[in-house]
Amino acid sequence: MMLSMLAIVAVSAPLQVGDDLQVLWDDLVVDTERTTARRVLHHPEYAGVVFDHDVPWEGDACGYHTLFKDGDIYRMYYNSAALCWAEPRKPVGFRPSGIRICYAESKDGVHWMRPELGICEFNGSRKNNIIMDKDRHFALDNFYVFKDANPGCPADELYKAVTQYRVRLRPGESAPPNMIFTEYDQDGHKDPEHPFAYGLWFFFSSDGLHFRPGRAMRLSW
Repeated sequence: MMLSMLAIVAVSAPLQVGDDLQVLWDDLVVDTERTTARRVLHHPEYAGVVFDHDVPWEGDACGYHTLFKDGDIYRMYYNSAALCWAEPRKPVGFRPSGIRICYAESKDGVHWMRPELGICEFNGSRKNNIIMDKDRHFALDNFYVFKDANPGCPADELYKAVTQYRVRLRPGESAPPNMIFTEYDQDGHKDPEHPFAYGLWFFFSSDGLHFRPGRAMRLSW
């Protein structure tokens, strides 16, 4: 009984939010008995395409875009790969490519450019905006980048990134079924002989373009 009364008091006590901004996803900070305010979902208006993934090294699968403003420019990082997701069955001779991490920048967030960085090679040329590929790191995905605002941050770690990476299961090692995946062989078929799970890898950079691997964290189960 005492616990029930304490719960009622806790729920009824005013929530002190001060000057903190509140995201009104629900009614947690709204006293619905004292206001008639309603949450209204505004309908977005189509304003056109600002960035078209149409260069050869972006393949058919671009995603996981990370954007942030850095001084006078906006930075954007994203995955690109040839995975042939658009087809119900992979065409004969299709060879999936490793995931590449690409970079674009803009002065206004609307007009974007792909700088020719010269970091990674694609089809014999370095005239592209790829900052990392399977030759520089074997299994990238979901490359999330941010700038460290800590004034004590080392200069060579000013930009940080977190990505998932593939961990080959050791002989006899097991993992929950929903955490085990299989790779594709050179012909685009799943290769059940080489199961893997995922871990996290941390990267650091001084300029937001040239990243070096930091430390890896193997997921536990």
